[in-house]
Amino acid sequence: MIGEEFAAVLAAAQDGSEAAFSVLWRDGNPALLRYLRVTAPDAAEDVAAETWVQVVRGLPGFRGDERAWRGWLFTTARRRAIDELGVFSIWTCRRKERGGFWGSAYL
Repeated sequence: MIGEEFAAVLAAAQDGSEAAFSVLWRDGNPALLRYLRVTAPDAAEDVAAETWVQVVRGLPGFRGDERAWRGWLFTTARRRAIDELGVFSIWTCRRKERGGFWGSAYL
């Protein structure tokens, strides 16, 4: 977590600062990869890369605090994973994790 400096780091990244963006990346990428290694184990690195491409594109329009940032980052990753793997693949993985057909209803 970046903490009290988050607003300044975000503003600088939105203005094009590579150093500020690298702070966001270093803070978010390890957790992002852990998440993707569970949800998209065969494509985690590719999905993470595509997630960051989408983040760079959408960064100027992002508004929110650090909690909202992390939510946006992980939502973007989930959507990229679905695009990469297809809904059926994620549904199948979740079904196996939750122990059967009805567990998939929680997707």
